[in-house]
Amino acid sequence: MKSSEQFFRYGLFFLSVVINAIGIGAITVARIGTTPISSPNYVFSLHTPLTLGYTTMIFNALLIFLECLLIGFSELKKHKTALLMQIPIL
Repeated sequence: MKSSEQFFRYGLFFLSVVINAIGIGAITVARIGTTPISSPNYVFSLHTPLTLGYTTMIFNALLIFLECLLIGFSELKKHKTALLMQIPIL
């Protein structure tokens, strides 16, 4: 894959994550409801002094940690790139 094509794909991915985050924020502010993946984070943000964004980051970090446990530490080196690609999404 060419470098320019890879840069375009990463840029498109980043843009889609930003648009998704704006959509979740707009739906939450409008009190229409939240997506199923954001529901536990929203409930925690209502009952703690943490914001929805902060609880989402904690929840996503927890999911990545659980993924590492499921993969197993012996297989972690094989999947290192895929796991590191998930960190900017936090």
